[in-house]
Amino acid sequence: MQKRTILWDITSKCNLRCRHCYNADKYFSNKEYPVLNTSQIGAVLKKLSLSGFNHIHLLGGEPLVRQDIWEIIREAGRRNIETTLNTNGTLLTPANISRLLAARNLSQIVISLDGPTGVANDKIRGKGVFKNVTSNIRNLAAAVKKRRSKVITAISSVISEDNAAQLYKFGALAESLGVNYLFLLN
Repeated sequence: MQKRTILWDITSKCNLRCRHCYNADKYFSNKEYPVLNTSQIGAVLKKLSLSGFNHIHLLGGEPLVRQDIWEIIREAGRRNIETTLNTNGTLLTPANISRLLAARNLSQIVISLDGPTGVANDKIRGKGVFKNVTSNIRNLAAAVKKRRSKVITAISSVISEDNAAQLYKFGALAESLGVNYLFLLN
């Protein structure tokens, strides 16, 4: 069956203020942007499923700031919609990792990291983010291995003048963290 995909910015809220964020004007202002509630999202997922969409990639802001993210992922599963997720990795606590890996329809977790070192990454994402996120990625990779989960893990990095000179270090970092893939975006 052919994969029909929807990319969905599921929230405008984020706990980071990354310098290169393509949604910065929207997310960093004091203006509230309306988002659908759980029930409305369920109705959209039903329509998407009936229209032949069988894959949804959840983005944001930061999807894990939504209290109902677990219900959204479950509802997608009830609709036979494969789910993948982008996260900044700061909220990948052991409890959240366990819940994500328990979702039968979740097939991939992509974690944003914009430098192969703390200095490079934190210049873009904020002080202390690299240490926190790399620790969380290690915990995620260990949990995937322990559970023998089929969930694919990846690091996604936006190439910029702040990190381009260090691109060659990303491969070793990805390997040391135990992720399956490294995505470089421009």
